[in-house]
Amino acid sequence: MKTYLVFVTCCVIGFSTFAHADVCSSECEDEFIYGAANCAEEGSDEDENEEGDDDEAGSAACAAADPPPDEQPSVPTECTMANAGRCECSSETNFTTYTWWLQGQQRCFTTYHPNIGAQILPVLFLMQCYACDTLSGLGMNRLNAAPVEAARRYGFAAVGLSTQDSDWTFANDGVVNRSIPQACGDEYSKDYVYLRHIMEFLEASTDFDHTQIYTSGFSQNSMFAAYAAFCFESNVVGIWQAGSGMVVRGKEPNSPQLEAECSSSSHKAHGTDCRDIQPCTACEYWPIYPCHSTTKPMIDCLMMYTNDFLSGTDDHMYDYLITEGHDARLLKFEPAENIAGGHSAPQQQYDWLVGCLGITAACTQECETSFGDCVTRKQASGLDVQRAFSQCIQTDFSTLTGCESGCSPTLPMLEISEVLVASMSHTENFGGSAEGSEAQPDGSICIVGSTQYDDQAASPPPGAENDVEATSPPPGAENDVEAPSPPPGADNDAEATSPPPNAENEEQDISPPSDSIASTNGFLAVSTIIPIMAVVWLIR
Repeated sequence: MKTYLVFVTCCVIGFSTFAHADVCSSECEDEFIYGAANCAEEGSDEDENEEGDDDEAGSAACAAADPPPDEQPSVPTECTMANAGRCECSSETNFTTYTWWLQGQQRCFTTYHPNIGAQILPVLFLMQCYACDTLSGLGMNRLNAAPVEAARRYGFAAVGLSTQDSDWTFANDGVVNRSIPQACGDEYSKDYVYLRHIMEFLEASTDFDHTQIYTSGFSQNSMFAAYAAFCFESNVVGIWQAGSGMVVRGKEPNSPQLEAECSSSSHKAHGTDCRDIQPCTACEYWPIYPCHSTTKPMIDCLMMYTNDFLSGTDDHMYDYLITEGHDARLLKFEPAENIAGGHSAPQQQYDWLVGCLGITAACTQECETSFGDCVTRKQASGLDVQRAFSQCIQTDFSTLTGCESGCSPTLPMLEISEVLVASMSHTENFGGSAEGSEAQPDGSICIVGSTQYDDQAASPPPGAENDVEATSPPPGAENDVEAPSPPPGADNDAEATSPPPNAENEEQDISPPSDSIASTNGFLAVSTIIPIMAVVWLIR
C-alpha cells in the first residue's frame, strides 16, 4: 500500500476529519491519505459502518493523466483501457464508471445499481469533491462500503460524483443575490455542465429513475448537493445536507473562505483580507437561494452538531426553505459520551439519510418495537449501542417481527443510536413525501426558473441594506459577478463556460485556516489531537 504524507497535520484517535490539505482517516488511524492512496481497501462491515466522516475522505490535489488517454469521448462513456486516463474505473459487478472530456478536462462518475438490468431504482448522488474520482474516496470501491451497503439494503442506486480540482466550482464566481438567486446554466460553472451531462445520461437510461433523485454531501459537498438539487429541481426530490447549510452575508457563522462576504476570485487573490480589500457588495447568500417551486416543495434534511463551527448555517437554510414553502427537516445533535460531534456526520449516517428523506416506505410500529428489543438484547451481551444498532439493522433486520426488508427506519428507531436535541430540531415531516405545491408564500422572493424576483419581499442581510439591487461588482472588483465565455479547448461542449477569471482552479473548500485546527470553533472541532511531524509532498 502506498501512503503519501502531507505537511504538518494531526490525527484524532477514533474521529475522522478532513482539512483540505490534511487528511486523517478513522478507518486507518495511523496513516495519512493523499491522492489515490487509501488505507481502507480492506476492513470489516462493522468498521466500515461506524459512520465517521465518510464524506470527508479524499485528497488535496489530483493528478491529470500523463499522457492523456487515446480515446477522449465527449459524452459519458463506459470506462475502458483506452479512455480511462486519470479516472479510476471499477470492474466490480453492478459498478460502472463513466468518463468523458468537458472543457478540456477529463470527468468521471461511478454508479452502483444493486439490481442492474432488472429494476428501475431511485438514485442517490454522493457528492465528494475531495475524492479526485477515486473509488475509495467516493465510497464506491467495495460492497461493504457504507453507501453501497445502504444502497443494496434499501434498494436505491448510488452515483458517486467528483472532480479533479479537489473543490467544486460554484456558480457565478460565488455571487448569489436576489437578482441572481439561482445561477443555473452552462454559462455559470463547468460543474453545472458536469451535472447536466449526468442528468441527461440518467434520463436516457432504463435502469435509473431520473425523476426520483436525491443529492447528498457533507460540508462543502453538502453545499454542492443543495446547488445541484435546486438547479435540477424537476429531477431531484430531496437533499441530505450534513455539516453545512447556507451562509448569509452579515450573519454568523462565516465559512472558511468567506463565501457571501467575498467572491471566489477575491478570496483567491486576497485570502481572508478580501473583506477589507475587495468585499463582494453584490453577495447575499451562498451557495444558492432556495426559490419557491410551483410544482413541488423540495425536501431538505439538514444535519448539524451543536459544537460544529458551521452550526447556524443549517438554521439559515432552514429558515429560507420555510420562507419559500419547502419541506425542511432540521436535525440537531449534541456531543455525547463516545460521540465527539463537531464537524462530522452523525452515527449511522445513511440510515438517518434514508429515514429522514423517506426514500422507501417507513417501517411499522411493530418493527420499531422489535428493533428496539434487538438492540437492547445485543447491548446486554456486551456490544456498545452503535455496533448493536448496526447488527440489528443490517444482519438481523429480516428476522425481526414486523420489519419489511428495505423499509426506512423511523425517528424512534434512529434515536436509539443518537438522540436529537428536540428543542432545536424540526422533524414534523420526518420521513414523509412532499407532493404538490402550495401558493407562493408571503415573503417569498423568487420562483424556480423565473426571471421575476421580488426585491421587497425580504429584507437584506444585516449591513447590506443598500445591496439589494447590486448586480455588478464594486469598483476594482470587475471579476466578481459575471462569468466569462468558454476557454480555448472547450469545444466538446459548445455552450459550456469556464470559471471566472483568476478562478479556474480556485479552492472552494469548507476547511479552516491553519491556525484553527485546535480550536473548538475551528474546522476540526475536537478535544484530543496528536501532532505529527510529516513530510512535505509538493504536487503542483
